[in-house]
Amino acid sequence: MGPFIIHHVGARFGNSPFPIPEQFTRDVEVVLFDADDDCVEGLLERDAAAGVRRRIVSTWLSDTDGEVEFRLTVNASASSLLEPSEASRGFVQPIFGIDWDVAGCATVIERRRLKASRLDTLLASRPDIPAPDFLSLDTQGSELAIIAGAANSIRESVIGLIVEVEFIDLDERVPRFGAIAGQLEAAGFHFAGFHDMIDAQASRQPIGRRSNGFPVAADALFLRRVDSVTGLARTDGL
Repeated sequence: MGPFIIHHVGARFGNSPFPIPEQFTRDVEVVLFDADDDCVEGLLERDAAAGVRRRIVSTWLSDTDGEVEFRLTVNASASSLLEPSEASRGFVQPIFGIDWDVAGCATVIERRRLKASRLDTLLASRPDIPAPDFLSLDTQGSELAIIAGAANSIRESVIGLIVEVEFIDLDERVPRFGAIAGQLEAAGFHFAGFHDMIDAQASRQPIGRRSNGFPVAADALFLRRVDSVTGLARTDGL
């Protein structure tokens, strides 16, 4: 049997929310996707120190094959296909002892035209990229589009997903958690819980007067229903 394949989309910093126990690193292969060529060099540097087999694919995944407008932001991790939303103005995220102005960090500093591809199309044209067993998405609002463009791959091989979801409009026209959960439930997955909840303050207050804030986004885990596992395609002869 071949390695367990993880696709992580939105891999600017080389990290993934999928935990890989050290004893299983030789049995896992990770494919990292990011649209911004500027981050590839850094990913390669991190790759040299990683114990997991990894490959890097510089492309934007979506629900269409063609060109899209990609928005690079002040905080590069907020870069997105979507415009920042005015609804995020005033929100503050205390991270690492710093108050991050949510709207300020999402200010667009450059717009690029990028070639986009559906994951299903990409895998059909790139036999060197293995199909995913697990799909991890962190793309600032385009997660639902990626799911739509990966419908065949999800149906045929994916047993679970971790998807960043939003509870407020951090970006314009962003699909919220309910839309993503509904799409994946229709595809045969259970919602299995939230991980890495992202909280924010509605305004900047002195430390002694702050509450815990409230959730604005999270990583949501979805696992395939047991009754649908038997329909998965297998290529290892088992």
